Amino acid sequence: MPVYVMGLDSNALMPANEYYIWYKGLYLKYNKSINSVTQKQDCTRTDSFLTISDGDKRDIWRMMAEFARAWAYANDLQIRVIPGAIFHPGCLQQIKKHKNGYRDFRTLTLCRGFMQGTEFLKIANVDTEEKSELLRLYTTADANPDVYFKILFFWHTIVYPSKNDHDGVSYINSVYDNLQYIETQKNTIHDGTFGEITNNDIGEYIQKRVRNAIGHICRNTGVSLIIDDVKQQQHLRAVADILKAVAKEKLDKVYNLNKNAPREICRLFDPDTEFGPQPDANDKNIVIPDNMITPFNVSTGSV
Repeated sequence: MPVYVMGLDSNALMPANEYYIWYKGLYLKYNKSINSVTQKQDCTRTDSFLTISDGDKRDIWRMMAEFARAWAYANDLQIRVIPGAIFHPGCLQQIKKHKNGYRDFRTLTLCRGFMQGTEFLKIANVDTEEKSELLRLYTTADANPDVYFKILFFWHTIVYPSKNDHDGVSYINSVYDNLQYIETQKNTIHDGTFGEITNNDIGEYIQKRVRNAIGHICRNTGVSLIIDDVKQQQHLRAVADILKAVAKEKLDKVYNLNKNAPREICRLFDPDTEFGPQPDANDKNIVIPDNMITPFNVSTGSV
């Protein structure tokens, strides 16, 4: 049965070296990346997690990524999921015995600590495909340091699932005044960098003056984007913070993604007593040769 391994780049400091999680029918093993010198969590290489399944490759990948994003969102973490590999061992093996992992270079700085125990299972309740897609958009925006990318993907989060940008404009205007913790950013966007805000229509300003400036580099009307202009950068950072706050308001208040998932969706499990595939009785220490490993092409779901 194939073993799927995914790289996991986050800013979470994990106390335990391994975690075993059951999520929507998948048995997952989380492996913390260990520095061979310090024997602590590696600050340069990503963690990883794996599952054993004979299901559809694309479905497995998306489910593993969904768990990672639901965990990150519930704990206010940044996260990046990385295509890993598919291992093809010659026989079934308990998940606890699999030490194979996938490592990439970290792009996110370790800075968020977790207590030992159940705090790891604070998971957003993702019970529809619409919620899953919203988490993909939000967490992708949140983990990317590029301000232009952040603005575009937080904007997508606010508009989705509508195909009409005006729905995003209306939602921004409906919640903007109630967002009390971004007062500094609210003041910044009135500095005239991309033009004046008409009739205090913040949503329209962000869509037409800012979002469109990023999406269309040569413009007939409005202020054009100037890369490396410090005033524009400061303004865009404020806009990105505002869009993040609006997007989170939508995910929490409209989709209830601030609610924790029930045990029917996610829980810890004991790898010694629970997991379907059992190892070959005559094989005490399975070693997977290099020629049994194939890369996992996420874009096509093929190997």
